[in-house]
Amino acid sequence: MDEKTTLNRAKLPAFKPGYKLLGIFQKSPSYQPMPDEDPVKDEVKRDGIVHWCYIPFAYRACMGVLMISLVVLAIMGLQPDHNNTDVYRLDARKHRCGKTPKEARELGCHFDVVTFAWVPEECLDEELAAEFRLQNFTWYNDPAGTATHTEEELAEDLYDHWITQGDHATHCFFAWKKTHRAIEAGRPLHGGLTKWKHTLHCGDVLLSKEDPKSISGHVRLKYPLC
Repeated sequence: MDEKTTLNRAKLPAFKPGYKLLGIFQKSPSYQPMPDEDPVKDEVKRDGIVHWCYIPFAYRACMGVLMISLVVLAIMGLQPDHNNTDVYRLDARKHRCGKTPKEARELGCHFDVVTFAWVPEECLDEELAAEFRLQNFTWYNDPAGTATHTEEELAEDLYDHWITQGDHATHCFFAWKKTHRAIEAGRPLHGGLTKWKHTLHCGDVLLSKEDPKSISGHVRLKYPLC
């Protein structure tokens, strides 16, 4: 060997006989796995599931029926008792126009010819009512058309009230106009107009192929909430 090689070997560290240089790289690393969840919470969760599973089905069913019964009783308790005079008088929202034309007047309500209803003043649309009166409605006492009566007699509910199919369609058209105008103006609407059933009914009337002159619409006065 030359002098340079001998010098480089002299600089190498000395190892004990039999020592393997790669041994320090061949040790298997050990890791501590991280838990996915809090072991305490996980244990509580498992215990809760186990305890619930052990509860008899009949007991759980009874508890369910009990909860439903309590909810139903609570709802029934919120309904007004119409046989109780004091409750009837205090429930101004639902009975503020009474049940007869006389009661309606005493409570300060007005007859709305557009919707055939006695309503509080804030539910009136006088401008639309004036336009409605220009349609020359005819009120019949029966479907045979043997006699007619006036708007004032209609408001007093003195007779049975019938209208032609054509006038019925006109009423529905104006009822929809009243709804839209009230929404735009921010005025309240009475319950007769806000019911989905009435909207469907008027849709059927407007799409009907029935003779417009046939007297088929039976009118009943209403005293809706507003």
